[in-house]
Amino acid sequence: MLKNLIALFVLILSLHSCKEKSGYTSLTRNPSGNKNPIQTCDELKVQYAITASEFSGEECASVENFECDVKVYSPEVKNGKEVVEECLDEGCVTTTHYLFDTSNAVQASDVKPEDFEEGGAYNNTDYSCYNKKIRSKNGQYLITGRAENLKSALSLAREKCY
Repeated sequence: MLKNLIALFVLILSLHSCKEKSGYTSLTRNPSGNKNPIQTCDELKVQYAITASEFSGEECASVENFECDVKVYSPEVKNGKEVVEECLDEGCVTTTHYLFDTSNAVQASDVKPEDFEEGGAYNNTDYSCYNKKIRSKNGQYLITGRAENLKSALSLAREKCY
């Protein structure tokens, strides 16, 4: 069921993308039966729907197919990025930590002191995980999860594979 939903979603995204692009021409075949490199929107829709539906639930949910992002907004960090391997009960996952220094926001007139308390607008952490192998034509991840911690974000994303 999920594979069909993913295929449908990819099909819709492909259709939308085809409408925005110009320059697609009719697909022709040469005498040997090979397709020319230029594809019609219909051909692209079929290609991407099949690609997404080829994944079984178990293959899709395999931890090795996932990556995660951790976005840290805090006045106590310096802007930066680091990539680490984080291991959970399910296995290890490559995690990119994006660090955003929010200390300059103190000067903004509309900022309240509670915005800098833990969980506030300028002092929080966002966890998201995605299956890096299942994307739409424009590169958008289709199997994602977002939560309050890394384990939950990964679990939510993996559940969408079934």
